[in-house]
Amino acid sequence: MFAQLGNHIFQGIKSPHSWDESNAARYGKIPLVNGKDVIQHTGEDLAEINLSLRYSVEFCDPAAEIAALKKSMKRALILPFITGEGEVIGNFVITGIDVTNEHFSSTGLLEMASVSLKLMEHAYSKKPKAGKKTATTTATVAAPSAMPEQFNEPAGEAMESADPVAEPPLPPVESPSIEMALLLLKGKEVVDKIKKVAANAKKNINNVKRAVREARQLADRAKELYTNVKTKVENAKKIIERAKNLPTSLNGAIKYAEDLSKIDNLADMSVLQSNVAALSESSDKVKAASAQVVAFSATREGGK
Repeated sequence: MFAQLGNHIFQGIKSPHSWDESNAARYGKIPLVNGKDVIQHTGEDLAEINLSLRYSVEFCDPAAEIAALKKSMKRALILPFITGEGEVIGNFVITGIDVTNEHFSSTGLLEMASVSLKLMEHAYSKKPKAGKKTATTTATVAAPSAMPEQFNEPAGEAMESADPVAEPPLPPVESPSIEMALLLLKGKEVVDKIKKVAANAKKNINNVKRAVREARQLADRAKELYTNVKTKVENAKKIIERAKNLPTSLNGAIKYAEDLSKIDNLADMSVLQSNVAALSESSDKVKAASAQVVAFSATREGGK
């Protein structure tokens, strides 16, 4: 585990890819006659932390993760922030959540989003402790006497956890999993478009020539996407050892896309349909194999 903010756990690919922290001290000025001002330390400003996250459907439910963060912010929950090594950063409240929705499914399901999480220190609450798990949550509410009793409920809907527990940190490993997942998703969309083109051509035989030409263009795009993924797979040697099926599946998808791109404009409709079906089946295999790669890279073993 990288860190835990109340009931929100950051681990594996769900760990922040950037962490900005702001700390400041306050000084008062005492004016002197015929001299420079004298300064006096008057305290510290509240610490502020900005976390940059990315959620993808390949390893979590982006909508559920974002909804849980928003719930903690709206309920003004005081959240203990503790790293996986057991370092207590302090208690914080969420003051802002900026979401960039990057990709949706054809039905409108959120599949990938970037999140900027803004935290502010809550200086006068009980310091959190890292230790054994208990049956109660560490999340509490700012000024509870002024809020309804139900606001004391924990915020984490996306996952459940008790008091944060220190875990050995994972060594940093560069992983192209997110890029691979996005490229594979685009590749699947291109294949789906090819299937639609072939289906339309079957309904109206007069459009076969135009449909085959469009299918060839889309097949070239699918080949480009799958070739790009294959290159990234070959560069990710630590993950490839546990993902032997993915390169094989990619080779099959590239071959079918290449065969389809060579079909003559006057090709028989049955040949077109057969090649499109083979490419679609191979694309499904690529998607299944890539899911294992992404899941493995998020585990402790994959981090090593």
